[in-house]
Amino acid sequence: MKRTLLLSYLLDIALLSSAAACSSSEPDPGPQVSTATPRRGAQGEVLTSKNDNARTGANLDEDVLDPQSARNLVLVARLPVDGELYAQPLLAGDVETDAGKKNLVLLATTNSSVYAFDLDAPNGARPVWHTGKARELGTPGITTRNVDGPNGILSTPVVDKKRGLIYVVARSCDGPDAIPVAECPSAITSGRCKATIFALDLRTGAIRASRAIAASLQDESNAPLVFDATVHWNRPALLLEGDGLYVAFGSGPNGDQHEEDFVYHGWLFRYDVADLAREPAVYITTPHGGGGSVWQSGSGPASDGAGVFFTAANPILDCSTHPPASFPASPKDAEDSVLRLPLDYRSSPNASARAYADTRPYAAAGYAGTVFQFTASADVGFGSGGPTLIPDSRDVVVGTKGGIVYLLDRDTLRPTQEPIVPFTALPLQGDHELYVHSWHDIPTLSGAFAIFRHESAPNTLAGQSTLFAWAADDYLRSFHYDHAARTLVLARTANVPAMPRGAFVSLSARGHARGSAIVWATSRSLADRNRGHIWAFDAESLERLWDSETTAFSKFTPPTIARGKLIVPSAITSGAREALVYGVPR
Repeated sequence: MKRTLLLSYLLDIALLSSAAACSSSEPDPGPQVSTATPRRGAQGEVLTSKNDNARTGANLDEDVLDPQSARNLVLVARLPVDGELYAQPLLAGDVETDAGKKNLVLLATTNSSVYAFDLDAPNGARPVWHTGKARELGTPGITTRNVDGPNGILSTPVVDKKRGLIYVVARSCDGPDAIPVAECPSAITSGRCKATIFALDLRTGAIRASRAIAASLQDESNAPLVFDATVHWNRPALLLEGDGLYVAFGSGPNGDQHEEDFVYHGWLFRYDVADLAREPAVYITTPHGGGGSVWQSGSGPASDGAGVFFTAANPILDCSTHPPASFPASPKDAEDSVLRLPLDYRSSPNASARAYADTRPYAAAGYAGTVFQFTASADVGFGSGGPTLIPDSRDVVVGTKGGIVYLLDRDTLRPTQEPIVPFTALPLQGDHELYVHSWHDIPTLSGAFAIFRHESAPNTLAGQSTLFAWAADDYLRSFHYDHAARTLVLARTANVPAMPRGAFVSLSARGHARGSAIVWATSRSLADRNRGHIWAFDAESLERLWDSETTAFSKFTPPTIARGKLIVPSAITSGAREALVYGVPR
């Protein structure tokens, strides 16, 4: 397709920048968004990343695993696959297959395969179906950075029970993944790789439809803005809201080159699942520059039924390291920002976008500027954290690569309180200060929070919720959110080791009942970086209920809890290519 962005980007970029700089002191100008929790699957199902479109990470239909039974978990099955699992396992219940009605565990691999296993089959059972063994989904690209090896499917698919489909995006490459870059920054429009949406039959795995993802836009000088899967990866999970399928892209290494060695952007596509052939709505985060990747550590864009929420990472000026003074005081486009778009942003995406960037004054290390200048130049701002919509509220919470936590109004994206810094105060070196430090020595928050809404007042704007996160080089922590005051405060810290990369959390509970909630987490092993560790904690006290060393660990990917089982994906391990299933002994 060919679409001219001249008018919308020229006329509306001022509106976007203004929204990005707004503060909590300004009046509330607009209508309130829906406060309802986005719908989830039927009882015990996990049809999308982090359980629902709010990305709460909570399965509130778990009536087998509770704080008592969780102490007795054992390994009940190994589900072997042909590649690493960066996608979160999904669970579609009561699917009528050729082998009868099954509860299907759905696994998507970096080797461009999708498997469906019977959750209730004995250990060692063969998959109900497997699509990809004959390269039906293409030949995966290969890189030597970040994802070392094939990177065919990195994002978590989404299940459409209404249509009996599972949507998945696979990246395939024709020839070597690496494309030489003469100078930096340099745009790459090789077309060597492509990204394709596949709609697979949930019963059989057969391909029912496919659509190559493409966009060719123009900026105000008629320069091309071409989407190219050679340098763009679909790392965030897919989002299905109504008939809209949302697919987000950020940067991916080009062979062994770092992302800063070439020009890339953040992209968000909306396809109509009722007609995949229809041209998509397209949003680009940095039409006047580079960077602004949408990756969110694999967490998907969030939705409350009224808008789509996501984050854009730092801008890229060129390959060299910059002092903060060389960066602008506020975003040029939508880089290093939290964004909200309406569900269908087809006509004028920039005019309809709202954005928040932290442009508060800040001075450090001999420079005076804004927080944005320091976080953008040090690559410690938004991007690693995906938005989490707090149920029964008007607020969205987002964590950053620098360990800062922001609570924002969903409609205006203005802060409802000052950002908090709840994680470990690290020993900063030399002239490093709060927002000025190396990216590798900070409590990075990756992905989205997990949330438990207490039984005191569900479906009302009252009562309390508890949020959970485990940042890098830090500990599992809980936070109390007051629904009436719209404030977030640190509550408890678990008595556990500080994990170098942190851990990735999910939650299970019996509805909103107190005493039933468990926080589950996966992390690397402290003893062996090629192994993993699984944790279970009482959600109220953060008492450790159970933990185990394991072969399974997948960077950024939370475990899945469904129908009395804990399902843990495996990647970056010493040869293990499998998902592990834990349950309570019968």
